[in-house]
Amino acid sequence: MGSFSRALKLTLGAACLIATLLPASPASAADESWDAPVSIGAVGPEPAGTVNAPTDLGLSAAPVVCFRGHVQDLGWMGWDCSDDGSWAFAGTTGQFRRLEAVEFFGNNTGGHTCMQAHVQDVAWQATLCMGDGRVGRVGTTGQFRRIEAIRFGSTVRTTCAEAHVADLGWMGYRCNGAGILTAVGTISQFRRMEALTGTIQ
Repeated sequence: MGSFSRALKLTLGAACLIATLLPASPASAADESWDAPVSIGAVGPEPAGTVNAPTDLGLSAAPVVCFRGHVQDLGWMGWDCSDDGSWAFAGTTGQFRRLEAVEFFGNNTGGHTCMQAHVQDVAWQATLCMGDGRVGRVGTTGQFRRIEAIRFGSTVRTTCAEAHVADLGWMGYRCNGAGILTAVGTISQFRRMEALTGTIQ
């Protein structure tokens, strides 16, 4: 019995030593707080090739945000804006299609509208902030990669967003004040975001 007890203690001691020496998984620590509010910080320069927003949408003088999505097998969809009392919308529901990229712009916000995408096999892309009337794009096209989560915000206004995710549906809207990115969707679950809706106040 004594030799068995000693062998057990040695085995447990070795297992504890190995566990102590192994590095902790950085992904699990990051995953726990990925959807916490994130400060936008300093706004960098617009990327090369940035274009102006379309002028034929008939937008009002109120603060507005517009989205359009690049969807699996469908390509770029039309612009949808929060100008009509509803939220801006990109993507599809009920069609089992991944949202691959989102273009966005703010109008009459008085600041910058910002977005960041968490993309399959890429992780978080850089945050992109665009001045009023300038189109930003997050995600990828032609790579067959799903967007899994989005962070959305404004440097000067409150923003709200909600994601429609594979097998989960609409996940409930989330809002944050000026200067804060609001996170919606999932990460580390291998789920495609199918649609995004959002507004700016």
